[in-house]
This record gives sequence, C-alpha cells and structure tokens, in this order.
Amino acid sequence: MHLKNLLKLPELFQVTGIADPARDDLKHLADQYRIPHYSRDYHDLLAQEDVESVLIASATDTHAQIIHDAAEAGKDILCEKPIDTDVNRMGLLRVK
Repeated sequence: MHLKNLLKLPELFQVTGIADPARDDLKHLADQYRIPHYSRDYHDLLAQEDVESVLIASATDTHAQIIHDAAEAGKDILCEKPIDTDVNRMGLLRVK
C-alpha cells in the first residue's frame, strides 16, 4: 500500500529501493515498478548512497530498531505509527 502511494507522487518521491525479509517476490516488484535496489535486509538499502530517506512500514516491534539504524546511517525517516509497543525498546532511539 505505501509503495503504491509513493509511486503516485513522482514529483515528491523517487523510490530507489525496497526491502522486506518475508517477501519472495521482491525482484518482481522491483522490476514491475522500476526500482533499482531491493533486498531482504534493510541494512543493504541503508548502505546505498542514493537512498536519502526511508519509509518504515514493517512490523511494529521492529520500528525502533530500524529507526535507530536509519538515523545512524544519516537517513531522513518517516515511520508509520505506533513507533513501538514496548517502551523498553524506545531506548534504541537515542542516537549518538
């Protein structure tokens, strides 16, 4: 859903990568929507220089970790809500 919405706004967003550890059809999606990077591991996308920002739309219990990793990689971040369901993981959001 989020991917299709971003692709409807090419004047605002250029989707350069997608990541999902659970999908087996990432190559097909990337080819279908002409997205140059795809991976089952989001860290691969965070390492790409042409990735300036990330939209986090993963399982809620992964949001805090991905936010932390994206911030460490210097990316702008948009995360669907809630940020997390466990207040103990919120400490991950303290980035150096």
